[in-house]
Amino acid sequence: LPYSDVQESAWYYDSISYVSQKELMTGDGEHFNPDSKMTRAMVVTVLFRFGGASGSYSNNFTDITAGSWYEQS
Repeated sequence: LPYSDVQESAWYYDSISYVSQKELMTGDGEHFNPDSKMTRAMVVTVLFRFGGASGSYSNNFTDITAGSWYEQS
């Protein structure tokens, strides 16, 4: 794994390896931040990627800023 904060001996290593290989979760390139809380934006992004990252949608959420990294998820 490319993450400096995920050790091979960690109990969650295999899970992070799986979601990384499937490109469901990517961290920030250097860090995965396994102890951080998962936000709604992260959950929606994972679901979007799991579903094939395709299809059309309409953003009906008033708290999503146009152009944010998770807007297209």
